[in-house]
Amino acid sequence: MTHARPQDYHLHFALEHAPFSIEADTSLFVLSPNHEEALDKLYRGLQARKSFMLITGSPGTGKTLLLQTLQTLSAERFDYLRLHAQDLNESSLSALLLIAAGTTANVGHKNQTTRNLELRTYLQKARTDGRRMVVVIDDAHELTDAQLHELRQWSNLDDHNGRLLQFLLAGHNNLADRLNQPALANLKQRIGTRFKLPALSLHETQRYIAHRCLLAGASEPIFDRTVIIRIYSLTRGLPRMINTVSDALLLQAFLRNNRQVDMEDIRLVSRDLDLDYAPIVDRPERPEPPPARAQSKNSAGTDQ
Repeated sequence: MTHARPQDYHLHFALEHAPFSIEADTSLFVLSPNHEEALDKLYRGLQARKSFMLITGSPGTGKTLLLQTLQTLSAERFDYLRLHAQDLNESSLSALLLIAAGTTANVGHKNQTTRNLELRTYLQKARTDGRRMVVVIDDAHELTDAQLHELRQWSNLDDHNGRLLQFLLAGHNNLADRLNQPALANLKQRIGTRFKLPALSLHETQRYIAHRCLLAGASEPIFDRTVIIRIYSLTRGLPRMINTVSDALLLQAFLRNNRQVDMEDIRLVSRDLDLDYAPIVDRPERPEPPPARAQSKNSAGTDQ
């Protein structure tokens, strides 16, 4: 037996690190087909200069990690201001933007007109330098209607070259429902890209767990399919819960001196975490896209 401390249980399984950390680490991000589609749509929305983009999903579906991955992939062209909804309860958006821009001198003592002028100057210079500002607001379902209206007003900030700010809102599914209210119709009409991120399917859960273990250096399976089916039932396919349960299972297997997770580990962990099994109603896998048709000689190289 490897003499590993409980906090280093991964050594017991000959792993380089704990594979199911709940920290938002983009190096461990596993792209499901839906995550990949969401990432592609959001990136295209940034390139197309959409004023507002929206991603919703149940808690734990991976929205935050997806946004961090998007930021990493697009950092060469875009400057990001990452906020939580509560940040806007404590400071004005203009003050937060100026602080992010590095204009921190006496920000709190400047009036709104001065802030707006300085912010416009900064954003215009950034555009001249080939960069654009994107405001990402996590937990956007916690924003009040008044705060959402304020964001819409800020999206009007433009010059002769177009909009100077883009907004990416991430929140729970009820945010999309709120946007159907007549009072928020003007904001809804400005959302040019939106995506609802679902939980993982059973097949995606199996791939997620296997890939996380592989990234940690696993050379042989630690979770068999029977165990993964139970994990899926306990977690409803939510990546955050998959991480929590799988991490607890590895620790439990370590404490029992097992090299693989078994059903007794499942029983003990489900009891300790007070989790119930959900009926397994797996959604069908997404079909593969049809192969692209070859262009005819007459159409090759032309814009449609």
